[in-house]
Amino acid sequence: MVLLASCTTGHVYAPYDGGAGLFFRNPEERNAARQRYRDWRSRLPSGL
Repeated sequence: MVLLASCTTGHVYAPYDGGAGLFFRNPEERNAARQRYRDWRSRLPSGL
């Protein structure tokens, strides 16, 4: 298992078989990334 973390931004990237988890410091940063990378995200209503 691998986690990559940025000491500068506080973001965490956690790759796994079939995808990756991204963790942000607050909902605003999460929502901005969700909007910016919307074309990369699943089209399923669950987002998974």
